[in-house]
Amino acid sequence: MTKCENCGFEWSWWTCVKKSIRLTRAMQCPNCRKKQYQSTSSMRRTSLITMIPVLIIPITVLFNIPLIYAALLALVLFFSAIGISPMTLSLSNEEEPLW
Repeated sequence: MTKCENCGFEWSWWTCVKKSIRLTRAMQCPNCRKKQYQSTSSMRRTSLITMIPVLIIPITVLFNIPLIYAALLALVLFFSAIGISPMTLSLSNEEEPLW
């Protein structure tokens, strides 16, 4: 699981989910209160995981899958992506550029 780069505190799964849903790039460690930033590689992995439910739309059109099944599949994949994304979160003390 994710650890703070300053104090080594291991974040819980729920804390990672709450901190991941944010408007700014900085996250505050629940233990030492220092700012932490999501690493570039972690941002890329998270972006790829969250794109999976979006790919359902062209696949359902291509294979003529009924809309209700496509919506259910997209919901399952969306919640799976939310469940998996905290496990891919890695932190950095400094804000890294995306590229």
